[in-house]
Amino acid sequence: MLGTKSINQISTVLTPKEKKKQIERLLRFKLILSVVITNLLMYFIMDYNQQSPTSTLPSISPEPYYSPLELSLEVSFPIDKNKSKIPISIYNQEKKQIIKKGLLHSEVKSLDNNQFKYVVEIHQDDLKTIILNQEQPLFAYPYGNYDLVTDKKKPKDNYEISF
Repeated sequence: MLGTKSINQISTVLTPKEKKKQIERLLRFKLILSVVITNLLMYFIMDYNQQSPTSTLPSISPEPYYSPLELSLEVSFPIDKNKSKIPISIYNQEKKQIIKKGLLHSEVKSLDNNQFKYVVEIHQDDLKTIILNQEQPLFAYPYGNYDLVTDKKKPKDNYEISF
């Protein structure tokens, strides 16, 4: 059989392009394998089934678009322990209303200076306001549109629609 070669007799010399392709495939395989192995190791080391000790917020069912937070508040009214969600308004140190409506839950712990930490649900639009006013004392009053400087309820604007 002239002109035919068996499989064992074919030369295995690779061109530079073929070598480069093989090296790239090998590197991709090593990368994928290393990512999978590190993720598996992290899963077994960290034991993802346990809850972290920092997530101590009580299990509450938040209202839509509300986020539960732990806030240091001075509450100006008696709290009924039987109520689960008390609507409140939150004011800053200058007695300006910063949060129109929040939902007060349970007391978490007491601090000094007549202040306590409470679980409060805040609307997601108001989270930035809470973050900006977090360092100063915050006061909780029953839900309403009060002017605390003059101790009067602000009048509502009545709009009349005529056709």
